[in-house]
Amino acid sequence: MGSLVLTAGIGENAPSIRSRICEGLEFLGIRLDPSLNAANAAVISAENSTVRVRVMKTDEAIMIARYTQDLINGDAPPVAQ
Repeated sequence: MGSLVLTAGIGENAPSIRSRICEGLEFLGIRLDPSLNAANAAVISAENSTVRVRVMKTDEAIMIARYTQDLINGDAPPVAQ
């Protein structure tokens, strides 16, 4: 089973946006459960969905801080040109 993970402010807190993101993706096996989506559940996919749709909390500030630290230390991955 595949997965679609929605994160950050919108992914965590905006059921209407999550619905719009997944709208039209039924051909990929993505089906939302409207009740779970409205409740901001951790898994919002319908039982008959072949793709598990998850809502995951993230700490964007810590990720930015880590990437900045890597950049300062010279450990950041090269930037694609």
